[in-house]
Amino acid sequence: MATNFVGIQEGWVDILNRPLRESLQGAASLDLPQAIRDQLWDYYSGPLRRCVKTHYQGYFFDRWAEAILEKYDLLYVVRDPRDTIVACYHYYNNTRYEPFVREPVFAKFLRADLANVKTETDPFSYSLIKPRNIADKWSQHVLSWLRHRDKGVHFVKFSDLEFRWQATLRSIEAATSQKLKPALQPVLVSDPRIRPDFKKVGLRRGETGGWREYFSEDDLLFLDRNLSDATKQFFEGPGNGSQATLGRSAGL
Repeated sequence: MATNFVGIQEGWVDILNRPLRESLQGAASLDLPQAIRDQLWDYYSGPLRRCVKTHYQGYFFDRWAEAILEKYDLLYVVRDPRDTIVACYHYYNNTRYEPFVREPVFAKFLRADLANVKTETDPFSYSLIKPRNIADKWSQHVLSWLRHRDKGVHFVKFSDLEFRWQATLRSIEAATSQKLKPALQPVLVSDPRIRPDFKKVGLRRGETGGWREYFSEDDLLFLDRNLSDATKQFFEGPGNGSQATLGRSAGL
């Protein structure tokens, strides 16, 4: 997506990459919002123009929201929670990138208690508001950014990037300081640059509506009970993970 915009280099950087996390690990006290702010300022003053991505809840950015919006365009990519949970189910069961729940039975994965999962108890956890389960994790994340929708944060539906990608790119151009290149190119989920650490053969990645092969009626009822009403607007008829993407003023 980002490489369709003028001045953007290929690839992306994480707000808190592994070397930075390791350098902060032994700190006597950790002010995570401050560390995030400092990293954003470092990226902004650097020579490259790349996407800066994060999976952090929006609350971590509240202290510096106004200053961040002066430097960056913020996009929030949101996917149908059912397809998101199926993607998480495959990702966490087939990679060791993050110490999350490894549960081969989908119904148990959906209901797994996250209270003591390392990704939630870690000092660098993406969640300020701790989730009860994977459905609540998606819901809490969306809620944390939904407060800023149309107040500097532009929401982009995953399904729109899939089915209406040209119109969606133009809507991003209209809502931000970014400028599209004359020739637009789709970047498909099958692109080998996306998650090179996830190589399971035969998995249909980025599919919209694939959740129907996984969710039972009881699972759907459980999901409904664990989502905020405000987030149910993102269910899709025709919809890795909700993810915030920040674009520098001179580059997405």
